[in-house]
Amino acid sequence: MPAPVAPTVPLHRIRFFDHTPSPITALAFAPLPLPAARDPSVAPAASTKGKARSDETELGALVVARDNGEVEIWEYVPGEQGGTGNWVLEKVSKQQWKSGGWMLVADM
Repeated sequence: MPAPVAPTVPLHRIRFFDHTPSPITALAFAPLPLPAARDPSVAPAASTKGKARSDETELGALVVARDNGEVEIWEYVPGEQGGTGNWVLEKVSKQQWKSGGWMLVADM
């Protein structure tokens, strides 16, 4: 009995891809809410100096403006089981020239 033949899969490979990203012109973080007010007459239970905050991984969105007019929105995704997290690109908006000036167009 002949051995079964595995199906072939077409593959396209690019050896040299010259990708030069547009330079970053501005970075901005979305503001985080202020911490809850505490009563100054009550002494803190323990010193938090040098300790990591429990909500340290709750970061706001990072907005990146590029030289070519693109605006990128990045979100922080915390790692699993205490591992390090990563920034994930959520959305890219482009500027377009309309009669009268530049217009920011959101890609949904």
